[in-house]
Amino acid sequence: MDAIPPELTAVPPSDPVFDDCEPAPTSPRARVYLSTSDKRQNAWRRWSHDVIPSLIWPYLEYMSRSQSLQSDATLDVKSIRCNCERMRITVVCLKFHKLEEITLDTCKCLTAPYQLMCAGMFPNAPVKPSLAVDLRVLNLVNHMFWRLTPNTTAWCEALEDFFNDMGYRFASKEPLRRRFAVAAHWFSILRLSADDHLKNYLRTPSLPAKSPSGEDEDVSGGEDSPHASTYLQDRCALCFPASLTPSALSRSSPDVIVCLDACFTQKRANNPKQAGIEDPPNPAASFFMPDDEVKEMENWVNEKRQPHKRGRPEADARERNNEDAVEQGMKVPVSSLDACGGSFKAADEKREKASTRFFADTGLMALVCRHDRVLWFCNMTSSGERQHYALALINKLFLHLSDQMTVGILYDIACQLERSTRKWNLIPDDILARMVFGISVFHAFGHQWPCQVVYHPRKRTGFGFSDGEGCERLWSALRFLISILRVSGFHRRRFVLDNQVRFLDNKHTHGYGLWLRNKWWACQERKNKAKAAWSACGASEDTLREEWAAQSSAQTKPLPRQSRSRVEAEILRALELENTIKKRAAEVLDLEQQLRRTGNVDVVNIEGSLTTHIEGSVKKGEPSLRRLVDRYNQRCLDIRNLIANRKAPRGAVEPTLLTPQQVFTMDVDDAIWQNSGLDDESINPPAWLSDEKVRAGIRALLEYDRAAEEEERLVLERSRLQEWVERQWQSLRVDDSNDASILYFIRLRRHKISALYAEWEPLVREIPCARPDRWWGLGAEEAAAALARKAVARFADGGHFEPPHKTEHSLVNEMTQAGDEEEHGDVYIKDDGADDDDSGGDNNSGAEEDEYQDDLLFSSDAEELLDLEYGSDTSVGDHDVFNDNADMYPSSP
Repeated sequence: MDAIPPELTAVPPSDPVFDDCEPAPTSPRARVYLSTSDKRQNAWRRWSHDVIPSLIWPYLEYMSRSQSLQSDATLDVKSIRCNCERMRITVVCLKFHKLEEITLDTCKCLTAPYQLMCAGMFPNAPVKPSLAVDLRVLNLVNHMFWRLTPNTTAWCEALEDFFNDMGYRFASKEPLRRRFAVAAHWFSILRLSADDHLKNYLRTPSLPAKSPSGEDEDVSGGEDSPHASTYLQDRCALCFPASLTPSALSRSSPDVIVCLDACFTQKRANNPKQAGIEDPPNPAASFFMPDDEVKEMENWVNEKRQPHKRGRPEADARERNNEDAVEQGMKVPVSSLDACGGSFKAADEKREKASTRFFADTGLMALVCRHDRVLWFCNMTSSGERQHYALALINKLFLHLSDQMTVGILYDIACQLERSTRKWNLIPDDILARMVFGISVFHAFGHQWPCQVVYHPRKRTGFGFSDGEGCERLWSALRFLISILRVSGFHRRRFVLDNQVRFLDNKHTHGYGLWLRNKWWACQERKNKAKAAWSACGASEDTLREEWAAQSSAQTKPLPRQSRSRVEAEILRALELENTIKKRAAEVLDLEQQLRRTGNVDVVNIEGSLTTHIEGSVKKGEPSLRRLVDRYNQRCLDIRNLIANRKAPRGAVEPTLLTPQQVFTMDVDDAIWQNSGLDDESINPPAWLSDEKVRAGIRALLEYDRAAEEEERLVLERSRLQEWVERQWQSLRVDDSNDASILYFIRLRRHKISALYAEWEPLVREIPCARPDRWWGLGAEEAAAALARKAVARFADGGHFEPPHKTEHSLVNEMTQAGDEEEHGDVYIKDDGADDDDSGGDNNSGAEEDEYQDDLLFSSDAEELLDLEYGSDTSVGDHDVFNDNADMYPSSP
């Protein structure tokens, strides 16, 4: 790979940046006056099409020469002889410690952005910048705005005060905030573009793939391809591996588990003053689904739901007779599904959760894998949670999967979603056969009991301990953006959310090892407890499975025909709705009057008053709760006396007494909900209803089954993690390029991969591997060096400052110099080609290098740190790392 590909080649100073480079005109041009919107569009177009592509390679070269901004570097800018119109501009350079003015001689061949980038500065305008910001400052702002609300106003005001204290004054009439915000935004675009170019150049899936809306998107090849698309492989290496390990999952477990949820707090307000103006799109990858695909799914759902002339004879007859039944393909009776649909706000598509009058975008819906990695966003514009958003995300997922992969979908109203898909044929049968629906754990308790028996992930086969609440954790991580995105532009809002998702991706990647270890420990603990409880019940496995099957069948069968006629039921329902409307109208009127009286209401005061109101309501309800518990316990004592006096029916079971504290810790499987042995029909109740040991055994058996499923999936994910490191390491060969900049980023990437290995390997070591070998791709020297650096870093983490020459960017050369190093005992010392006395160079440099090797490679101190960190059985010199065979780490090539 000797030549640099054309898409990465920088526009050299001798080539025109703009295609319209012509000799200087001899007559003055006519001045054309443009509106503010037109100026913004032109600037956006010039940034996207001309400036950013021309700065990618200078940016990469500057980052290489400055060792990722550790030191100052200046790229050579040669003078050019051309006939372009010359222009001299004065630019204020903003650095951490000072402001300074420089004068640039620019033309269309040697632009101001190019010259500033060569000096480590980024401009605020594509042609005539008045401000240039140091890359270090912009890099700090990027990292800060990933963790704080991206408020450039507060930042710039603090910056102005900071420089005013040092005696500097900004003489420009244009606010610093506007100029700095433009520079910060387009610097973010430049970083994303450079990362994308490096990813394509190195051909590694380490970075987010191109937007799903891109024309050259890599989508699964169907039956011929057993893998997921490259996009999904880049999104989560544990869910969508590039190479298929022989799956350790049982046939009943889905290959992938994802969850869906909507959030109506991530809204964007309408702007009446700029109703017809939309901020231009950003030239960066996005996790948002294209709006036309969402609209297409909405039209498809509306078309399918149109009433047919022939009608539905079976459904109509059932409604006339007011009978309960099980719809085709479903396992839950209609009565339970109707009750679930009426009790959940999300199931009511007509319920208004966000006003379309005041908000242009009413919320977000996300599709998240089981490791909380965002796969896609869907922008919502309706007032309610419509099903076509979820169906659009599901359809998008299956377009990127092979035809053999099955998917488990956790959704808070999964029962309603599956019912609609089967009732209206919204999803093709071949795809529907590869889907397994489940309800998110925290939402399952609000569903009817028959629905929980079928859809609860702790009772349904295949979900393990996946909770389906990844979207809730995502909304919690994005909550600090609610206020700032409420008033942002259309594309700006999406860009900020995409950037935050990339930041969360990085955090999740570093936490894979800890996540797997914690899940493995929790799984083993729950599995052992379930096995002990199962053994204590005294029933065999076959008996418990038969009883659970009988319980499921009995509790999910349709209810008998209702005694009340349908006409009477409809009349009562209409009266109830009328009363509800009157109450809601009075409440709305009262709220409107309160809002008019208060005017601008402080949100913090509202939250405080709501918290006080909730606490007061709980305290007010405590006496009623205690009276209810006392009445219940008194009835239980009465039943106990009847049983003792032989006045109760044969087979009656004593109910369990309760305390007020137990009310808040009750589970859905508690005996209080079953009414076992309390009616005349249960003269000979089944064991799953009357035998408490069998009931406890069933719960323990279900817990044990889920633990076994989780264990299988964790073993597979641990193997995929190891495969990902191996694949990444093998793709980063140092001899693939002779270009110094590319070589630097290859070495930097190798160092980061080795650091991830050192972070993950000790954490997942006790988890079995599904692969026959345990090789991570690194050689013995490279693996041991990574572990030693981690041990030294932990030892030095007690408050000592580590000089810049010992940071990770100075270590990138170490990983690729195994061939230039000679083995000296257990220490790998760089061969400088001369003794200490005849070094022929800078003695200080040699001493610093010796100190560097003594501190970071395998000195006796490092081995002692390894013993403290990983145990005294870790032998570095013999390459017998972690008591594994030497074949685990082949020698470096």
